[in-house]
This record gives sequence, C-alpha cells and structure tokens, in this order.
Amino acid sequence: MKDSIQNLESERDKEAFLRDIESISEYNGIPFGRLEMYWESESKHLQIMRSQNGEALMLFRAFQCHFLDVAELLNTMWTSTCSQIILPFYKRNFIPNLLSAFHQLCASELAATHGYPMPAYTILRNVFDQLILISAAMQGITDFYKIEGCQLKKQLTEKESKKLRKATEYSVRKKMIGNASDLTSSTIYDLEYYDKLFDYEVHGARLTHGLALNWIQGDGLLALHPEYESTAANLYTIRLCEVTWLLHRLLPLYQNSAMVFPQEWAKKWCALDKLYKESLQFQAKHQLKKVSAAFIELVKEKFPFSEISRYPLEGQEIRDA
Repeated sequence: MKDSIQNLESERDKEAFLRDIESISEYNGIPFGRLEMYWESESKHLQIMRSQNGEALMLFRAFQCHFLDVAELLNTMWTSTCSQIILPFYKRNFIPNLLSAFHQLCASELAATHGYPMPAYTILRNVFDQLILISAAMQGITDFYKIEGCQLKKQLTEKESKKLRKATEYSVRKKMIGNASDLTSSTIYDLEYYDKLFDYEVHGARLTHGLALNWIQGDGLLALHPEYESTAANLYTIRLCEVTWLLHRLLPLYQNSAMVFPQEWAKKWCALDKLYKESLQFQAKHQLKKVSAAFIELVKEKFPFSEISRYPLEGQEIRDA
C-alpha cells in the first residue's frame, strides 16, 4: 500500500514537472513554440544544403553504403578459421576504431546538413587524427598499445600513459604528414595549413567568429537560427570528402588470409576510390592553397592500400618496443 501511494505521488510529481516545463517554454500558445520554429530552420537548411552541395553529400552516402556492405561481409564471412589466425589488434582495436570513425563521420554529416557545419568540421579533425594513427599502426610505424598509452609488460600511471600517448601522436604525425614523412615540401606545407585550419576552429572557434563578422562590426543581425552559408558549407563538404577517403582506403584491411571479399565488392571499392580522387582533383584546380592536391599525395604515399590489400599485421607476435 505504501509503495502504491509513493508511486501515485511520483506520477503526480512527474505530471506537474512536465506541466511546468511546457508552461515556461510556451510561445504564442504553443508549447516549445520557439523551438518548433528553430527546427523548421534546421529542416530548411537541410534542403538547401542538399541542393547546393548535393554531389559531395551523395558521394558520402555512397561511402556509407559501401561501409555497411563491409560490415555485413565481416559478420557473414567470419568463420572459426578466421578466429584461429593470429590477427593482433584486429578485433580489439582496428575494427572498433574504424567503426568509431564511421559513426563520427555520420554524426558530423547530420550536424552539418542541419545547420551546424563548423561544429561538424571539428568532428572531422578528430577523425583525421584517428585515421592517421591507424594507418601508421598498419604500416608498423607505431602500434595500438602506444596509441592508447599502454605497455605490454608494465602498468603505467595515468601521467605516464598520457605522456606516451602524446609522444606517440607527435612522432606519428611527424612521420606521416610532417618533416620526416618524405612527402614533397609543398605537400608538407599545404598539410600544415590544413592542420592550422582545424586548430583555428577546434581551439576558439575562430573560423565561426569570422562568419559572424557582420554582426560583430554592427552591420547586421546576429544569426541565431541555422542559415545556409556557402563558405562554411563548402569548407565542410571538401573536408568531409578528404577525411572520408582516408577511411575508405583502410576498408580492404578487413580482409585476411581466411576472409577475402567478393570480386563485386572490389570493383565497387575501386570505383568509389576513383571518384574520391577525381573529386579532389577538381577541388585542387579551384584552390589557391592546393590542400586537396596535397591530400591526394598523402593518400597515395601514407594510405597505400588497395582492393587486394589484407590485414598487414596477420601472423605477427605482439611485442613491446
């Protein structure tokens, strides 16, 4: 009986709580009326961006379909034979990290198309960094223990782990996109500019502030609702294309000696890979800073994988450096 009374009081409290929320959020007699208008602005932004940036968004959707194909192939083709193969870091790190990158790209695209291209842009920075580390691990430049700040035979303190992670990231970036990368000097320079653009937005939202310059200078109203802005949308979709291409390049590494994807999948992978390259070649022709051209070299030299590539760490024994 006591429990029933408490439950009834709890339901009444909940109803009162919800009524209070609706009351303070009412606009023109409609609960959450202002938010309804805001959601309409998000929907309008989605429609405009699909119209103005449709090709880039369609390319991303093609990649999403291809990634989902890979996930289905992994689930249907994985056998007990695969489990008997030595695949260090494959199930614990490689596959989950690629899935995480995919989810982040999906979240980023949703945010961008609904009116938030610059916050979405910051997500791309995280994915870019993550994929650079994964590719480095696949080529033996580092390993997932170091990436995670761990050692095989020693328990590190939190401070030691953080120090190892930072040292690993610094070393990998230097070898993948920096002065020790063996990339051309012009590509290194343009990738440094690429990195700075990410930093400007991630640390202080300085690119976003630039888009609000009219209001800051007193020449216009503060744009509160999502409004399509071509500079932000174009910047985002170009970066989306570039970063997604890196993830696409890693997908063949799902394959191993006991699990090779069908020829039809390989044809689709090659076709999509070609489309990414052609898209960036087109962008490079219209850029003062040839960032997209630098990205093409980055992909060729630092993501040197193809439809016939296999998981490169297969059969290797895990050791500390």
